[in-house]
Amino acid sequence: MFFDLDNYEEIQNAVIKIKSIQPNIDILINNAGRPSGALFQMTSIKDLQQTMNVNYFSQIVFTQGIVRLMIRNKKGSIINISSVSGIDGDPGTLSYGTSKAALISATKIISNEIGRYNIRINTIAPGPIMTEMLKKMDEKTKMSMISRSALGKIGEASDVANLALFLGSDLANHISGQVIRVDGGMS
Repeated sequence: MFFDLDNYEEIQNAVIKIKSIQPNIDILINNAGRPSGALFQMTSIKDLQQTMNVNYFSQIVFTQGIVRLMIRNKKGSIINISSVSGIDGDPGTLSYGTSKAALISATKIISNEIGRYNIRINTIAPGPIMTEMLKKMDEKTKMSMISRSALGKIGEASDVANLALFLGSDLANHISGQVIRVDGGMS
């Protein structure tokens, strides 16, 4: 199912459709990201608003709808995909980094609110991972990120997927409100 993360009506309609098809949701992975990069003084308010809308607000709206099903079932695992940009504060990441930092903060708050329903929520904060978004990044920035990595390489999507698999499983039944970096040991 596809829907526009810039359109709250489409998000709410998607939640309604999901509820009609699958009333028992055990795992939700929020993995949306609108790339954005510019120095602070060059970041337009329009870019900041669009990035926050897709990377943060839309995911909160979607999660609100899905979490109601999890509360009814008294179980669930929510996994937000953020970024090391939401932690590190690198130059040129105001829009993207702020939106991912907001998602990290929301994870901690939501964990405290929904834990009593046996619902866990955690955040994965990837560093450079071989994705379509990374392919669009300029080489100088990519090389800088690799040089900051203890492992000296770009990660694979499977590195993030394997952590999501763990966090969604019963093996992680006592882990909630956490932010886990998948970045090859970036400093």
